[in-house]
This record gives sequence, structure tokens and C-alpha cells, in this order.
Amino acid sequence: MEDRRRYPRRSAESEFMAIPTALSVKILDISVAGAFVESRHPMDPGSRGRLRLNLDGLPITVDVQIQRVVEGAAVGSGYRIGASFLALDPKHRQLIEHFVTQ
Repeated sequence: MEDRRRYPRRSAESEFMAIPTALSVKILDISVAGAFVESRHPMDPGSRGRLRLNLDGLPITVDVQIQRVVEGAAVGSGYRIGASFLALDPKHRQLIEHFVTQ
């Protein structure tokens, strides 16, 4: 059979690659420092991701780093995850401060 690939390839079976995936989480609490969320899936402390949420109908997207992960006490209750915000622009900071003080 003729190889019709445009570019040469090499086996990389021993290599590792992480592919980010979207996970739904439930936000338990939030502050200008970070958020505490609940997820059905564990996350690795130190890993980074992007949290997208709506506060009072306004969208926020912020980069986060996972600080801690605790398995829920009840079987099947998922994981509780503490995530710190890596950078929070002034507009989002103000929105979170307003939300927290309502």
C-alpha cells in the first residue's frame, strides 16, 4: 500500500502528552484570591487551567493553579479543589469583590 502522508513520521509511543480537557465544576465559594470548587474528577496539585464562570450574568475567564485536592467524605461525592487565581484583571477583581460583599 502506498504511503500518501505529506510529512515524514516517527513512532513516539514512549512519549507522554497531556491534553487539556473541559470539566464541569460546581463553585462552592470564591474570593479575589481564588475559588473552591467541587468536581467529579480529581486534578493534580500544581496543574494549571482556565476557569470560566458567570457572576451576576457577567462572564469571567481567569487562569488558575490547583493548590489542593480533597476527596469527598461520602462515596461518589467527588473532589473538593482549591484553585488560586494566577492573574486577575482589575475589572474581574472588582466584579468578584462586588459579588462577595452582596
